Amino acid sequence: MDYTFFKIGFELNLITKHEIISFSEKEIGNDSHDYDFHLDIISLSKDSESIKFIEIFNGFNSAVEKEMFFKVHPVFINFIFRERDWFKQVNLILRYYNFFSLYLDETDYEFWSRLKDDFSLRRDGFVGCMEMPIEMISHFNKELEKKFSGTFFENLITCLQQ
Repeated sequence: MDYTFFKIGFELNLITKHEIISFSEKEIGNDSHDYDFHLDIISLSKDSESIKFIEIFNGFNSAVEKEMFFKVHPVFINFIFRERDWFKQVNLILRYYNFFSLYLDETDYEFWSRLKDDFSLRRDGFVGCMEMPIEMISHFNKELEKKFSGTFFENLITCLQQ
């Protein structure tokens, strides 16, 4: 399994330490072929520093396949949009795009660039250059049409196992 998506979900606060530890405990019990990863994770506790989890993820990272990115992309977008504060949504989307900038097409790249500019202007107390949140919702309309129940982590696992 590609744990890069775990790392990004964790860094965006879409996955909790408890979820990761519980998942690894189950996988150890199921004789997972990623035994070393899961053993490293369960050696931590929910009180461990987040950087310890990130270090483990980094040790098991691999290049993300474009096909897999497009499978999980709607899950990330849907759960980012569950954040009620659109300013926080924008921040999460910008961080998300930083991780996956290799997969942006021209339209996405243009949107990302405008979003970064808008976010910077608003953060500095100026009027932004985009009509928010309307433009953001419009851009992600296709992804937002898909509905997900359960937690981000459950939906991510389902996508990764397909």
